[in-house]
Amino acid sequence: MVRSRSQVFAAIVVLCGIIGALAVMCRMMVPIGPGIADYHYEIRNGYVVVRCNSKDRSIRRESPTTQSANAPSGRWETVIPRDMTAIGWDLRYIACERRAFTGPWKSERPHFDGFYLIDTKTDKVLGPFLESEYVEKSKQLGINPPIKLVPTDKHPRAAIAREEKFR
Repeated sequence: MVRSRSQVFAAIVVLCGIIGALAVMCRMMVPIGPGIADYHYEIRNGYVVVRCNSKDRSIRRESPTTQSANAPSGRWETVIPRDMTAIGWDLRYIACERRAFTGPWKSERPHFDGFYLIDTKTDKVLGPFLESEYVEKSKQLGINPPIKLVPTDKHPRAAIAREEKFR
């Protein structure tokens, strides 16, 4: 069966349209890598803040027990899961505020989960605390005044980490 040039061209156009539509549908279903607003920055003693998307900001650290390509001395493990909204630290402790999510991903509404303290010398996580309990626990640990918390995305290190992605 002989086909004219216009039929071949029309078939190519239709095929390209189908491939393009499939690519758009796949993009909507599967996130493709880090976004422009995503970042990670080191806090101290191997702990890092990682922002994977607008609802997933967590504190992670390298696990010394497992090797992987992502972390030279081990695999990343989550210490404080999503969504950490504010952070601060001193020479020993990391403090953060966390809002938890419940329900299906698209309809999730955050609710206050509490304040946490991480002892970077012992890797012990304390919390969740209400604000008054956080202040009291800080005093018990010798942190007076309590560590000031800054919104995670507004922290100066977050801005520097985002800029470094474009260098």
